[in-house]
Amino acid sequence: MATEIILQFDGPIARVRMSTENGVHVFSQETRRQLAATLDQLEADDNSQVVIFSSHGRTFCAGADIYELRSLDEQTAYTIAREGQELMSRIERLRPVTIAAIHAACAGGGCELSLACDLRFGATGCRMGLPETSIGVIPGWGGTVRTARLFGPSVAKRIVLAAELWPAEAALGLGLLHEVFPDDEFQAAVEQEAARLLARGPIGLETSKRLLNSFVPGDIDEQLEQEAVAFAACYATGQPQEGVNAFLEKRAAKW
Repeated sequence: MATEIILQFDGPIARVRMSTENGVHVFSQETRRQLAATLDQLEADDNSQVVIFSSHGRTFCAGADIYELRSLDEQTAYTIAREGQELMSRIERLRPVTIAAIHAACAGGGCELSLACDLRFGATGCRMGLPETSIGVIPGWGGTVRTARLFGPSVAKRIVLAAELWPAEAALGLGLLHEVFPDDEFQAAVEQEAARLLARGPIGLETSKRLLNSFVPGDIDEQLEQEAVAFAACYATGQPQEGVNAFLEKRAAKW
């Protein structure tokens, strides 16, 4: 049975959950089709401020379907790589802040999904990494590009070439995770992190995410000008004024 992608809208939080009977979640062709349809819904949604990707069972996500990988040739391998890359890029481009809530093993395409998210939180028992070179290929859904962009070529080489699944604390040290929480506190901690994001100004989060995602090394003066223009544009919405007033008045902001 293919891994199902289940979308639930919960007020300002959209929850995307992977589910399968044996608890080992893989991105089969059918699952990728479901993920694409889910992204269609998320891209059309104007209400969500946070999207949480999660699962239950033996894995967060084990990556691509190994049997499907075995059947590829050069042309079909290129096609599936571009298809997977586009799915991950669509996740990266989502307007809301995205969280990967990683409770267990997160490998290959599952790790690449997490790298496309803005924040990655792990339970102490989780492991994550890009093991593709151990089967003679490379991470093909953005893994080489995003590790180099996020962590620099040196750390990216350690992650990609080692082909290991790193324990939570090691993953934290490499930057694969932003925070690690005890297994028995993990779900509550993720909800708390989501609540913290919801307390921030929506336009500030959205604008910051857009700028950070578009950053490339280059002319710092041009980048600073773009940042200043975007900073000023926040004030056209009135949200910064409300945020400052709420801070000074020691109350929750009314966005």
